[in-house]
Amino acid sequence: MSFVHRLVCLSALLAPIAGLGCAGTDDPSPTGGAGSGESGADLSAFADFCTGTLTVDKGLMVPWRVGAWQTSDTLVAPAGSQFILEFEFSKWEGYVIQPDGSANQIESEWETGLVLGTDFISDCNLANRTTHFALVQDSTFYANEELTGEPCVVPAGTWFQYFSFLGKEDVASFSADDLEALCGYRDGYSADIAFGKLVVRQ
Repeated sequence: MSFVHRLVCLSALLAPIAGLGCAGTDDPSPTGGAGSGESGADLSAFADFCTGTLTVDKGLMVPWRVGAWQTSDTLVAPAGSQFILEFEFSKWEGYVIQPDGSANQIESEWETGLVLGTDFISDCNLANRTTHFALVQDSTFYANEELTGEPCVVPAGTWFQYFSFLGKEDVASFSADDLEALCGYRDGYSADIAFGKLVVRQ
């Protein structure tokens, strides 16, 4: 198996906050992608962000470490699947949202990412884009690295103004002033956080 992964280590990133609340998350579904006609995934949490539609079948990646992804040999998003669009490092990427609310990153070539007009289309104006780092699935935070005590679940679609993130083997540290407003503490820890640089719908 060839592993494709992306480690994210970000500090003091700029993006406004929105979409606060609580919900839950599960393991990735071993089925097709959102918008495939059979998944029934709910994308309402991402109403403020652009979506794309795959024009070809694409493999999906699964969590490897917190904040990183690896290739899956079995998960595929078929052509016609709708996904949440990301633009980072001058490349298009994306996340398929499964019916249980979990996210899978779409596999693409490292050099090119997803190619607009070849791999996907979108009804968004992508020429003049604005992006925000936002959660792509419900993410659970704790006040300590042992992940004990009362959990605080922040829903998919929430975006933060300034934050720092450090992914480790099993637990990531995440610090943000906005997290204190949500959970009661500025420095939190999570084993299931997943976020992307999502494109804001104009």
